[in-house]
Amino acid sequence: MLFLFVAASPGCVASEHPLTDAESSKIDEDLIGEWCCVEDESILGTIRKKADSETVLELVDGTNGDTSTLYCTQIAEERYCTVVDLRYKDYRIIRYSTRGADEIIRIYALDVDAVSHAIRAGWVAGKTWNFFGPQAKLTGAPEELRAYIEKHAKECFEPFSDLGLRRATNPKQP
Repeated sequence: MLFLFVAASPGCVASEHPLTDAESSKIDEDLIGEWCCVEDESILGTIRKKADSETVLELVDGTNGDTSTLYCTQIAEERYCTVVDLRYKDYRIIRYSTRGADEIIRIYALDVDAVSHAIRAGWVAGKTWNFFGPQAKLTGAPEELRAYIEKHAKECFEPFSDLGLRRATNPKQP
């Protein structure tokens, strides 16, 4: 699914800490349902409430059934999702928006160049390096991440391609 694709992309900014966690996450009902690619209608995955939690969502990959945990939050008027990446034992922070009658989701990934600049300028804690291109990892605590994003959201996120997601069916729960 696109959330996972963004999270696993080379050059994607990782974080040692989530923007929000299971205790402070808020369910975003707009995300619940089966999602397909806008361009070719292929089913990419399902987002549902996690069975053992009242505050956490779970993404089920439509191709292989793998699941990922999603923590949702809002800062100012923008909505964010932290994808728990168990493979690398870190987190990926994504901004998203929903719009229109077709309920299209647009995904915005942290921009590695903008975040690298912010780390070097001391605006947020993190590490930068070059490995087949620029890489960055945020190391600040959730409060520091929230403060950085609240102040720099416009320049630190970029649209993740023109690919969008559209609701394939009505929301459903297991």
